[in-house]
Amino acid sequence: MGKLREDYDNYLEGLEIENLVDEAIDFEDYKYMYSLYLRKLGFFEDSEEGLDLALLELDKLSKIDFIDVRELGMEVSIREGFHGKLKEEILNSTVEFERFNAISRENSREYIETDIGIVNFDLPKFLRENTSLRVKDGYNIVIYRIKNNFEDKYKLIAFRNFGMDYILKDDVVLDTYFEGVDLCFPKGYDNYLEFLKGDGSLFSFVDAISLFNEITNLNEEEEEILYGENRYLSNAYIPNEPTLYEVGDKIYIDYTSIQKGDSGNYDTFIKNIVLFQNREFSLKKFRKEMGSI
Repeated sequence: MGKLREDYDNYLEGLEIENLVDEAIDFEDYKYMYSLYLRKLGFFEDSEEGLDLALLELDKLSKIDFIDVRELGMEVSIREGFHGKLKEEILNSTVEFERFNAISRENSREYIETDIGIVNFDLPKFLRENTSLRVKDGYNIVIYRIKNNFEDKYKLIAFRNFGMDYILKDDVVLDTYFEGVDLCFPKGYDNYLEFLKGDGSLFSFVDAISLFNEITNLNEEEEEILYGENRYLSNAYIPNEPTLYEVGDKIYIDYTSIQKGDSGNYDTFIKNIVLFQNREFSLKKFRKEMGSI
C-alpha cells in the first residue's frame, strides 16, 4: 500500500473513532488536497505515485540526523534587499484582465465570475538585476493574477516558447473547497523552478530559496522573512546563516525564516531544509515549526 493510501486509511479511522465518518472526503479529494499542500513545500506532483514519493521524501528528511551528514563548510548571507522587491514590482504592475466563468471545484454546477490576467512585469530582467538566476533558454515564465469574489491570488506558469500556450483551457476550474487556485493551462508547467538556471554558486541556491518564498508569500497573509535580510529583528534567538550539507548525491540547505506572529512582532521561527538534486532548482522543502520565542 502506498503512503498516501495509508494516510487516507488513518484519516478514515480517526473519523470513525469520532463518529464523523459520514463527513469524510473521498480519496480523490484527499489526493488533491495533499497535492496543494505539497506544492507549498516545492513538490509539484499530481499522480498518486508522485505524491507517494514526495511524502516518503518528506518523511526521510524529517528523520535526517544532521550530526551524521557531511557539512560542506559553506555559509552565505541572503542577498540584501531582495526580500519584498519582487512583491512590490508585481503589485505595482498593470494587468489586463479577461473574464472567465470558472467552474467551482466545490460544486460543479456553480460558476464564479473570475478575472484572470498576465501581470505586465519583466521577470527575466528582474532576475538578472537582483539575483544570480536566469530563465532557461527556450522558456518563458508568466505571472498571472486571479481575482474573484473570494480572493486575489497569483500563480506562476512556465511555458516552452510562446504563442497560444498562454490561453486557459475552456474548463477552467476555480478551487473554493481547499486552499489555493487550480487553473489549467495547456502546455504549462507549474514547477517554474525547473526552468531556472544559476551560476553554480551557493548564491544561486539561496536566490532560488528567496524566489520560492517570495512567490509563495504572494498568496499568504502572513509576512515571512528569510534570515539574513534583517538579522536584528529579535535578540532572543540569533540563527546561523544558511549552511550547505550533502547527503549522498543530494544537497540540503539548512536555513531559518522569521514569521510575523499574531502580536505583530517577529517572534516565530521556522526551520527549513531545502533539497536540490543534480544542482538544479527542482526545489523540495521540508518545513518544521520551531515554536514561538
